[in-house]
Amino acid sequence: MTKRIKQHQLEDLSRHKFGLAIPQKWVYRDKDKDYGIDGEVEIFNSKERATGLVFWVQLKATASKQQRTIKGIDLSLETIKYYKRLDLPVLIARYSEVEDKFYVKWATQIDPFYAKDGAKTMRVSFSDSDILDEGKVIGIERYLQQLRAIRSGAITLPINVSLSFGSKSICGITPSLLLPKIRSQIPEFKDIIRLESGDKGILAEVHIDETTLKVGFLDIAGCTFHSVDLMDKSTLPIDLMKDICLSLSMALSQLGYSDLAARIVFSGDLRNRLKIKHELLKHLMPSLLKTRYFSETLELVSDVCDNEDNNYLEAITNLSLLFLRSSGNTEKLDAVEDFLKRNIDRYEKTAPSLYGISHYNLANFYRSADRLKESVKCFLVARRYEPKYYNQGYFYGELAGSLFELGRFFYSAKFYKKAMEIDGQKGYLPLYADALMFSGKYQQSLEVFNDFIDGECSPSAEWQLKSICLSSLIEKYNIKIQNRGVKAALALSDVCSVGDEDVEQYLEKALQQDMLCGLAWFNLGIHRSSIGEIEGAAFCFTMCALAQRWDIEAWVNATACSFNNVVPLEIFVLLIRAAYFCNGDKYLESLYELFESQLGEEALSQVAQVIEQVISEVKKTESAPALRMLNEDGKFEDIFSSQKA
Repeated sequence: MTKRIKQHQLEDLSRHKFGLAIPQKWVYRDKDKDYGIDGEVEIFNSKERATGLVFWVQLKATASKQQRTIKGIDLSLETIKYYKRLDLPVLIARYSEVEDKFYVKWATQIDPFYAKDGAKTMRVSFSDSDILDEGKVIGIERYLQQLRAIRSGAITLPINVSLSFGSKSICGITPSLLLPKIRSQIPEFKDIIRLESGDKGILAEVHIDETTLKVGFLDIAGCTFHSVDLMDKSTLPIDLMKDICLSLSMALSQLGYSDLAARIVFSGDLRNRLKIKHELLKHLMPSLLKTRYFSETLELVSDVCDNEDNNYLEAITNLSLLFLRSSGNTEKLDAVEDFLKRNIDRYEKTAPSLYGISHYNLANFYRSADRLKESVKCFLVARRYEPKYYNQGYFYGELAGSLFELGRFFYSAKFYKKAMEIDGQKGYLPLYADALMFSGKYQQSLEVFNDFIDGECSPSAEWQLKSICLSSLIEKYNIKIQNRGVKAALALSDVCSVGDEDVEQYLEKALQQDMLCGLAWFNLGIHRSSIGEIEGAAFCFTMCALAQRWDIEAWVNATACSFNNVVPLEIFVLLIRAAYFCNGDKYLESLYELFESQLGEEALSQVAQVIEQVISEVKKTESAPALRMLNEDGKFEDIFSSQKA
């Protein structure tokens, strides 16, 4: 006959006993063990109404008589991390069959800092204060109420703080003497904290012992200093107060209260304390940069980097700025530029390599702000002072991008080719083809576009359109290469004073000067549309749009002229996707206005449904920002990509 092992009996017993140990107004439900959680508890009030307070329980039972076993369990660090990540709080409940008692502790109260180096598990200890009794039940309810208040955004300044001590002496000062000394510093920080006891609202807990200062909210957010014993006895009270305030700022940052966190940092003398405790700054900074203290944060980081060998902090700041991309705010842009220039000044005479890297960062900033001449200048300085850039494909790719936007297409193509020779990345191929096209090397451009499209499972609609139109252009005009005469073509494209019979002749002469003259193609499209050559007009407007990606009117006209049975459906679809990718909803707004005036509201509704389905596959997303650091091979590697640059 099958026997039921003792541990399974204990597990069932602990579930039954836990249901009896909690108040009757609480409801305990078993959970699927696959989740690593044994049960769920929902709290009801005395009127048998649901409070919305819920927590999960992990039961750990033992039949041992040994106190060390009863009051301790081993949990894997991965399990602890898992519990801390869950939306619902997890209560670890240790049941002793011998004592018929539960010892409970929230998973958030377990500090992995105390795990042994290299260990995969850690010992979680319980004490008599953890026994599940009436007082602990009240504490659990209060914990859940505070947790809900914290997550709902109810924290305000000043913050109520409860202070406790865990040692008989702190730097040679007894707690009974230290407490009034700390209290005497409160007026200086009255806008930040308020010492309280009891159950008054949300409480931040501060615990000090001979080596540790621990500050946090319910152990779900906070900061722990493990160096109290190294603090100066003569300034201990004021230094502790400052560290408590900075720790509260850290906790608020972790909870998403960025503005409150920043208000604390930039109050009184705390920013100077943060310069000393700059290990906190790298954690606080991404949050601080989201607030109105943007400029002050960058200035603080620069001050720290000026006085400390802290290139890592500088790198983290650069990363945060990449993600913010606040290009619409002039004040922030000025602050970022000042920060990047200050980095350059810092390294000019002391570290040529970092001087070059700082120019590279400024180059990319100028590039994102469309200050392209300054961008190119900084790229070239970066390469001169940091020779490793000579062997970085991405460097040539980014330089090529700036040169393309400046209209220096020959050099842009040259550097895109260099980038591919170094890295072999096919992603540069269409950009190289684009630069070749605008350099007037139409046949070579077509060949590169076709190579890219043949090897790509889903090439961009813009590249496909350019390939198709280039092929038609070369065949129709028998032109493979052209020294583009941009000014002459523009002059010939102004046909306002030219008679209707001579318009096409003038515009064809303009194209003989420059096959990528957008104005010539646009006016030719208008002319051909007026004489009923709709297919020819569609081609002309498409060429204009491809030469001038920002020209919404050209895209709309090309789309409208392609909305028929003459132009292949494939071209119509490519036009919509390319136009939407280049101009987004502004293109759709103009297109729908035209269709509504031509087709009516009901027909527009049907057409719009088709178009929305077509563009649903267009993933118009920004490229991920790149932060590169030297790898073991001496190459700058993008830390967000597994691909080496």
